[in-house]
Amino acid sequence: MNRRLRSFVRATIVLVSLLAFAPFVPAPARAIQLRWSTGATDLTVSQNTQAVLVVQADSAEATLPNTWRLLWTTDSLAIQFSAFDPSSACLVDTAKVDSIVPPQTPADSAANQIMAYFCSAGSNNATTAYFLADLPGGGHGKLKVVAIDPNDTTQVIESNEVTFNGGVGGDYSTAILSASSEHNSVTYKLTLRGTGLTRAGRVALRATDSSWRVPLTLVSASDNQIVATTSLAATVPQCIVEASSGQSAVAAVALAQEPEPEVVESGACFSWFREDLLTPAAGLVSEIQPKDFAFVKGFADTVAHAYTLHLFYTRQNQELSNNGRDYLTTKNIGHATSSDFAWSTPPDTSLFPVRPGHFDNAHVWAPTVILKFPKFYLFYTGVDSLDHQRIGVITSQDLISWDRGDTAVFDVTKSNWAARGKYNSWVHCRDPFVMQDPDVPNLWLMYYVAVDSTSVDGCSSDTCARMAVGVARSYGDLTVWQDSTVLASTMRPTLLGETKVVESPHVFRRNGQWWMPYSVGGDRVFFETTSQGPAASAAQWGNPIWLRSVVEGAATTLKYYHASEYLQVSNYSYLAAFDDSLMTSDMQQIFPVDPDSAAVDSFKLGCPQIAAVGPGVLAPKTLRLTATGLSWGRRAIELRAAVPPAATARLAVYDLMGRRCRTLLDGALPAGTLTLRWDGRDQSGGVVPSGVYFARLSSDGKYATCRIVVIR
Repeated sequence: MNRRLRSFVRATIVLVSLLAFAPFVPAPARAIQLRWSTGATDLTVSQNTQAVLVVQADSAEATLPNTWRLLWTTDSLAIQFSAFDPSSACLVDTAKVDSIVPPQTPADSAANQIMAYFCSAGSNNATTAYFLADLPGGGHGKLKVVAIDPNDTTQVIESNEVTFNGGVGGDYSTAILSASSEHNSVTYKLTLRGTGLTRAGRVALRATDSSWRVPLTLVSASDNQIVATTSLAATVPQCIVEASSGQSAVAAVALAQEPEPEVVESGACFSWFREDLLTPAAGLVSEIQPKDFAFVKGFADTVAHAYTLHLFYTRQNQELSNNGRDYLTTKNIGHATSSDFAWSTPPDTSLFPVRPGHFDNAHVWAPTVILKFPKFYLFYTGVDSLDHQRIGVITSQDLISWDRGDTAVFDVTKSNWAARGKYNSWVHCRDPFVMQDPDVPNLWLMYYVAVDSTSVDGCSSDTCARMAVGVARSYGDLTVWQDSTVLASTMRPTLLGETKVVESPHVFRRNGQWWMPYSVGGDRVFFETTSQGPAASAAQWGNPIWLRSVVEGAATTLKYYHASEYLQVSNYSYLAAFDDSLMTSDMQQIFPVDPDSAAVDSFKLGCPQIAAVGPGVLAPKTLRLTATGLSWGRRAIELRAAVPPAATARLAVYDLMGRRCRTLLDGALPAGTLTLRWDGRDQSGGVVPSGVYFARLSSDGKYATCRIVVIR
């Protein structure tokens, strides 16, 4: 070519000394040929010599791959590699070492690698490449080249072996040429390809700063391939794959960050969760209220094969609570999953029950979940038989198997402002919310509520007690917490004056501000904002604002909100809360408002528009049926049906006596989801009376049901 185009090809030189005296049996593939510039495969040197090593593609391959690795073993560490003169490095159809750089990443250092960059003229891969090798006089060594086959990336190709001074025994270093993963459920599968992999009896994922390590279980191992698995619910960040033998790392390779599955939009509306497993007593909408809850994203179990939303909630028995028997309720934390806000039925209703003999032997409340890879940490309030409240933590790597601590990680004894039960039989310390401080590496913040000791000083009874939000800090391990500050303004929100009960704080970022909503008096949500970061001092948070006063849409619903939560999925944000009117966990998407006509604190709530969390919408494997709302004066009740492929289905509504009131569909349906409406009328057009009804979707001998409450 007349013009000079520098096309770089990377080769990795693995620097190793003699490991062991054992014969090496090369693989039969010979797509790459290796020789000295003399044409021989052995070179005799009696003194320090600079020799040219030639790497050449065979006639079948025509060109060299983009990347290869040169392995060598010698009885001396004096072998070195040099770059060619840049003025003569770039030639047509050839590639010479243009530059050599030391290890650039922790993975390079762990694998003892340097990089050689080749330069050739033209836009195509070169057919021949040259190394300048400084060989030690009197030393002995052998070299070979390995690479991933560019025509079949599941295969490893190796060159013939070249030697100097007759060669040397021992194995070549283990080399990982590629690492790929599959993560379609909690089972994380890692495939390594390279050479000498049978010497690596262990494989692990390791943080680039060594702050965490995840061992994997070997499924299969050969000289050129290792398959290993582990259970992980979280997507894997950028890290290092480390292969080791005993306590020594033998090879490492960088692994790119695993992308979080995208979301898919839809006009469908699923906006609440209600547990429908128990038949409610007369006059009740639901037997179990999901009172306090938290969301987290992660892969579901191996049956679901999905990346999904996980909901953890306190199970409060409404019938017992209404009869003044709260001591018989909130005995466990439930768990449900959903990829589209249509939650699993039945959910797991006894995930974390109370435990006799522990700090949580009476009640478990208010879960909150965070991810500190590779573990999820679920913080919750444990209440003992004396009504003392403490905060505990439970951890899991896959959201299936959990490790539950025997002792609490935080209580009022670690707080420098909370009252310790001076005039109150209850020792308040509850409703944890945990987040990472974005401004301070490895710092975690815990927001919680307790009684401010200044409110009871000098009082003769607990009627003076006023609750407030406090902040504690942990540096790294999430089990040792230090108290930080009390946010006194949360004790005196505007509009209501002083208030006795403050609950459920949480913090999120929106419109350049940090927001801190919390519940006041049991049924109102207030919030404060700051621009100083989530760890702002008490004076840096703004005056409390009633959430209902700044939100467009869902005004009636907000009247019944408390124990709110925030959820971010991709670029979509949601506000959720327990709705006292419907006895459900309500979920609303946050939409922007016109910035020219609204204050910075304003936003709009509406029905969620996510159809799926994950790589795409797949045809459902099983029947599912969900009611997307209760009637409460509505003219129609929406039902959403998920139908497997090629299904003939019937959807009908029945009363509690099993009598069919109305057939909504009967016939062939396409695979996927569809929304239907029941107008609350029977087959003859009459309005059905108030009561509990069941919708039943049947197909091919299988069926799904959901409960509908009609209140006139």
